Amino acid sequence: MKPGKVTKRRQAALAGLGPPGPCQFVLEEPAFVCGRRTVERHHILPRSAGGNEDADNLITLCRRHHRWVHEHPADARKRGLLKGRYKT
Repeated sequence: MKPGKVTKRRQAALAGLGPPGPCQFVLEEPAFVCGRRTVERHHILPRSAGGNEDADNLITLCRRHHRWVHEHPADARKRGLLKGRYKT
């Protein structure tokens, strides 16, 4: 499968979630949320570690914060944005 390709199964699963909301990355306490509207869906437990497409395993993040999560997995785990083993 080509990188970035969305399978019919994945597309159907994501379609059931409705339109994505704003970026949910918390910038600082007390809960100042990024809120950017152009977002990607991030798997808290990666699919490579057994994660699924259920709504409780997905969070919307803007591209900048999605990249941050994958570049800083230890910090992302502390924030609850990443669980399990992330394969780079």
